[in-house]
Amino acid sequence: MFGLSVEQQLLIFIYFNVIGLLTGLVFDFFKAFANVFRFSRRIIFLLDLFLCLLAAFIVYYELYLLNYGEARLFVFLALLIGLLFYYLVFSRFISRNLLEIFRTFKLFFCKIQKFFYTVQDFARRIKNYLYQRLLSSKDFKGKQ
Repeated sequence: MFGLSVEQQLLIFIYFNVIGLLTGLVFDFFKAFANVFRFSRRIIFLLDLFLCLLAAFIVYYELYLLNYGEARLFVFLALLIGLLFYYLVFSRFISRNLLEIFRTFKLFFCKIQKFFYTVQDFARRIKNYLYQRLLSSKDFKGKQ
């Protein structure tokens, strides 16, 4: 590279390894989220597209900041090595834990939603009861 020492190139290589690891983590996060919340295929396609565009933007932005925009083979190899390392070492453990976390959140929010529906139904029944009592009262009907 022009003007970059070997140490700087090594730091760039390590940095892009980390970006590859983080890209794998974000993809597993999205995959677990989509698996638990069951989105339609169209929405998953759009989210996949957004994820790929976001990853490409981040990679090229960091490439511009760190490497003066020079796309070298070792940068893309570092990304690939980071992704492969993530999927071989961390992916199974993290995917499993993310699935459990999202299932727990979904269960928690479903219980909260059920509670609010119960409260809403109870309030509606009280309102209807009071309305019926009001209609059946003699004062409301007028004097006969």
